[in-house]
Amino acid sequence: MMPPTVGLLFQETTLATRRLWRAPRFVAVAVLTVAAATAPSLIFDLVGRAVLPPMPFARSHDLIHVWQRFDGSSSGAGSYPRLRYLREHSRTMDVAAQTDGTFFLDRGGSAVRLTMTAVTPNYFDVLGVRPMLGRTFREGDNERPFAHPEVILSEPLWRKQFGARADVVGETVVLNGEAFSVVGVMAAIKDRYRGYWRTTDGWVPAMMSPRGMLSKPWRETAGAIESPHTQIWLGLARLRAGHDLREARAEAALLGREVKALWPDDELDAPFDLIRMSEDAIDPKILHAVAVLKVAGVLVLVLAGLNLGSLFLTRGIERSRALGVHALLGAPRMALLWGPLWEGLFVGLLGALGALALTRGALTLLGMIEPTILTAPFGFAVDPAGWRIEWPLASLSFALSVLTALGCSLRPALRATRGDPSCLWRGGPGIIGGGLRQLRLTRPGGLLIAAEIALALALTLPAVLLARSLGRLVTADVGFRPQSVVTAELNLPTDLYPEVAAPGFVDEATRGLKEIEGVEGASWASCLPIDCGFYDTAVKRAGSREKGFGASVHVVAPDAFRTLGIPLRSGRDFTRDDLAAGPRVAIFSEQAARLLGASVLGARLEAGGGTIEVVGIVGDVPYRDLASVPMPAIYLPLSQKPLTQGVLIVRSTRPLGHVADRLRQTMTSLDPRLERLAVTSLQERVGRDLARFHGAAWLLGAAALLALFLSGVGTYGLLSSFVAQGLPEIGIRMALGATRARIASSITATALRLAMVGLLAGSGLGAWGATYLRPYLFGVSPWDVRTLLLTLVVTIALALVTALGPVERASRLDPMVVLRSE
Repeated sequence: MMPPTVGLLFQETTLATRRLWRAPRFVAVAVLTVAAATAPSLIFDLVGRAVLPPMPFARSHDLIHVWQRFDGSSSGAGSYPRLRYLREHSRTMDVAAQTDGTFFLDRGGSAVRLTMTAVTPNYFDVLGVRPMLGRTFREGDNERPFAHPEVILSEPLWRKQFGARADVVGETVVLNGEAFSVVGVMAAIKDRYRGYWRTTDGWVPAMMSPRGMLSKPWRETAGAIESPHTQIWLGLARLRAGHDLREARAEAALLGREVKALWPDDELDAPFDLIRMSEDAIDPKILHAVAVLKVAGVLVLVLAGLNLGSLFLTRGIERSRALGVHALLGAPRMALLWGPLWEGLFVGLLGALGALALTRGALTLLGMIEPTILTAPFGFAVDPAGWRIEWPLASLSFALSVLTALGCSLRPALRATRGDPSCLWRGGPGIIGGGLRQLRLTRPGGLLIAAEIALALALTLPAVLLARSLGRLVTADVGFRPQSVVTAELNLPTDLYPEVAAPGFVDEATRGLKEIEGVEGASWASCLPIDCGFYDTAVKRAGSREKGFGASVHVVAPDAFRTLGIPLRSGRDFTRDDLAAGPRVAIFSEQAARLLGASVLGARLEAGGGTIEVVGIVGDVPYRDLASVPMPAIYLPLSQKPLTQGVLIVRSTRPLGHVADRLRQTMTSLDPRLERLAVTSLQERVGRDLARFHGAAWLLGAAALLALFLSGVGTYGLLSSFVAQGLPEIGIRMALGATRARIASSITATALRLAMVGLLAGSGLGAWGATYLRPYLFGVSPWDVRTLLLTLVVTIALALVTALGPVERASRLDPMVVLRSE
């Protein structure tokens, strides 16, 4: 026989299920509210996992990046002697060093460009990885410069160039004209440095790093590994057992002072800057975007919770009399609460299942329509059709949905079952306390309405800012004309083309390219606008003691500005008369010229350790991304700053495919040993950067629309509920002479007052949240007045629309019918 309490709970469960069966509209709206609110959180969480995956190393929490700090603020790569000193004297961590170099693999007369990483022998032990074949480097392989030309191949290179042969270990390969012995094969190592994924084609001992330098003098000397002033080495460390990051930082500060004493003339202030790898791997722009999207998901979830609360509140009002009577007659409170709890649990479970189905359907649909829309804001593409919702994420969905529904269903039931006789009459305080009186900021009902509007506005404002920013960005003058420009990365093998020969080859190549039908211009540049890998230098007037300013340095061939569409403001372009042995010349951007003040043309300046003369001024160009403010830039002629790596630029009226074929034919005729050129259009490069802003605006706009919809539904539901409770009060007022217009205007004015409070709170919250979107804003401020006014108008219109239904119902009321019913 069933215990009385269990039997009573079973009976209440049956009754609650029947009540839900008789209220399909309530169940449908509640379940859809939970599902629609939880799905964005799940989708944004999936995006976060794709954008910020865990480090693929054992105990990655103990891995540290070792940077070296300059001038007490910025930090970057350091020198090999300093990292070696830290490695030899540290007791809290194992320290390794690495740097990248460019090697050309000789494969039957053709040169294959590779990126190799020079590492200390303990590099693989620090990461905790083992080779697939062969061995790693020994300590003896790193004792003297150039003594052990050995190489470890990455798995992708081993499969592509060596056919995945197991007998490759011990084979000799030619890299940059020198014989290297293959000692092992390692699975691809992929890690992140400050937001960028790093991959390598292989590894060589640190003492062989000069062979990968672009400059011939650097390739033949040991300066890269012996000079404390050569800042090209990255540090990697693993905490030893029993030590934490705080101890390591304290030790690094002490060792940094010892290093400073060894090299007192150096510009380094506090040499060692330790950052946990998992933190250093994240680009701040990406981190902000992920945080904003996750906050948007939370706000939508909170809005849905408010709506769900209003639904259960209305339902609780309808059943308050029955619950109150049962409570006054002595029914156990737990039995009375079980019915509402079961309703909340039922709605939460169905909502969780609906959220999982909605998420999966949305990902599939996006995969069919626009696969990159979810990850475009972060600068790369991941096909959402390949994503899987794992059990931890599914559990999160169930927990959020069920807890939201349970919390919303329990609140009104607790108030109704406390045994207060006032719940026996309509509009009594047993549930919320009296109809129209709830439409005040001092009461929970008014606060709920104001909160709904504030949260919706907090999401709408950043979304509108992003949309306006995107509109300005699309139509803005970005400083160059990407249309009809074809580009191809050109990497000359250093063993075939010493640096001094590079300008001659580029000159010959551009002359040949200009002869192609439809080509309007051809040139060469060290890098292209947007996501350019430049270095910067200090610039000041010659002989001046002032500190000067920092400027990015770019190397270009003659006619590069005209080919890229960068306007020449004054002075002249580089010409073939700017010889290597002639006076050093430079062209400045407008931003750099403004920082120097008047009389820039013809001025002699100090930059990069030498003296240059300014011969021209060109327009500003964004070399980071389209939305960033262009930094000061100086341009040097290729003839006076020869490089073997850069980009060929061709402006043509013909289609991309035609130009690409003719470009490759021209380069093959010049030297068939060069690797096949990858040809793309500059417009594609701009499009990829714009996709970041398109995706961010789309995602946040979708969240804002959902928030506005939920806010409208919730506000309408609350106003309708409170007006329904206040019908007796309205009837009495009308019986005493109040007109229908006065009743309508009173309710409308009350709704607008609540809306204005929500507007003020939401505007401040939305503008504050928009400050985290600064990397995605172009030409607009987070506190943009026009955007604020636009969102205010939209929100006020939403408040008026939601008030129309309750106002109409109240204005059409027959007071005699209401008074008789009471």
